[in-house]
Amino acid sequence: MKSLKALTLGLLAAASIGTLASAQVTTVHVAGSTAFRAPTTAAIIDYLSSTNNPNGGVVYAAWDGTSTNLLGSNGAILANGTIGSGGTATIIIETYWTGSAAGVIDLVAGNNSGTYLDPSSLPSADLTTFNGESGATLASSSPYGGGTGLTSTVKTSTVAASGTVSAPPDLAMSDSNQNTVALELSTATLTSPLGGYSTASALAAAITSTAGNIVPAGTVGDVTNGFVGVVPFEWVIGNGASAATGVSNITQQAARAVIAGGKIAQALLTGGNTTADVTNQFYLTGRNEDSGTRLDSFEEAQFGVTANPKQYSLPAFTLFPANSTLNTEPTIKWTPSGHSGYATGGNVASALGNAETAPKFAIGYLGISDAATATKTGSGNDNGTALTYNGVAYSVAAVQDGSYTLWGYEHAYELAANANNGSSTTTLGSIINAIADGIYNTDADINGSGLHAQSNSPGILYSTLNVSRTASVEGQPVTHN
Repeated sequence: MKSLKALTLGLLAAASIGTLASAQVTTVHVAGSTAFRAPTTAAIIDYLSSTNNPNGGVVYAAWDGTSTNLLGSNGAILANGTIGSGGTATIIIETYWTGSAAGVIDLVAGNNSGTYLDPSSLPSADLTTFNGESGATLASSSPYGGGTGLTSTVKTSTVAASGTVSAPPDLAMSDSNQNTVALELSTATLTSPLGGYSTASALAAAITSTAGNIVPAGTVGDVTNGFVGVVPFEWVIGNGASAATGVSNITQQAARAVIAGGKIAQALLTGGNTTADVTNQFYLTGRNEDSGTRLDSFEEAQFGVTANPKQYSLPAFTLFPANSTLNTEPTIKWTPSGHSGYATGGNVASALGNAETAPKFAIGYLGISDAATATKTGSGNDNGTALTYNGVAYSVAAVQDGSYTLWGYEHAYELAANANNGSSTTTLGSIINAIADGIYNTDADINGSGLHAQSNSPGILYSTLNVSRTASVEGQPVTHN
């Protein structure tokens, strides 16, 4: 049995880096894809609960209070022992979910932009009192670990933390291949040097360099390409749009048209020729340039990531402002208005929850978990409608058999210098590879509630696919294995 002691952090304030109790602590910083935060966190828990844990399988965790669930948090600390002053942990893994592009860029540039929680700011007394306490025992569908047959004992409490710390990531999760991230970055402007790179194009070149600045993490599966899972997406129309317009499907060609033009006539989604089909317009809303959901959806639509899209902010239906920047790199920006978008998929889901009336309706692209939020009823983010794509409804089976093609591979990247860096199972490179292996083997299909293979799970296990597509750029033809 493995145990998890979870602490929710309710207050964050800026503070300097504190001194950890042990000089032998190995700290790993994880950033990148917001869509894959749940599978990655579950894989971290599985690793810390393994025989590599010298503290009897107990996992201590704290998160930033942005979610009631550890798997859905924007940032967390997980450790194999108590943390804070006088803590016993020898491995501390910190997460901060910045977006697919930001994760890869920060990894290559060594950018200290991730606002991680500071373990040394946690009050040790609140942590050590959990020793020996029992919590609810959950089944293998627990929110706190995805290994088959594993159970978790969960104890939660609210405690204030006083600090955060900035650090570059050691492991970056990305919905998109590094080449796709570099393509988008090459069209940006770098207003001041970042990580020793004076231009965005120079940084982009470093991301794809054959010198091996970054390499795929992991030791199992398709390590050459760095695939650790499959990440699907859906197109969704806003609150009330389906009932008012009858729109239920979007084609690849229509997706490309709305990305390029920012809006599309209802007729091109319904095939109708009524007055409403001509006058009603669907306006595109979506993610900013950090997003792998954006990169993959644009590539699948054959629009690409180097041209200028037009995206609208809701409910005002105004173009996103010019010169918007990435979440974590304020020196990187794209000039055109409408090029940027919302910082998170949750923001897009909320925007699509606004009630809409003719002649203006909204349409956007989302990861599966956020699409489930946008289309549920009985909350503020409700009554949106998920569209079929080229006439095929999303399902795990439809992705696996190749009939639904709006998906990409999930990638795990690490610095080449850290890869396989020593024979010990607790060195930085070994920990990184173990996390990537855990996602690939077990946890890619964990959702925010800790359940496997659900309709709202953000990912699909790579090994279950009966199809494949070219790895270097998203949106390539799907072929059967």
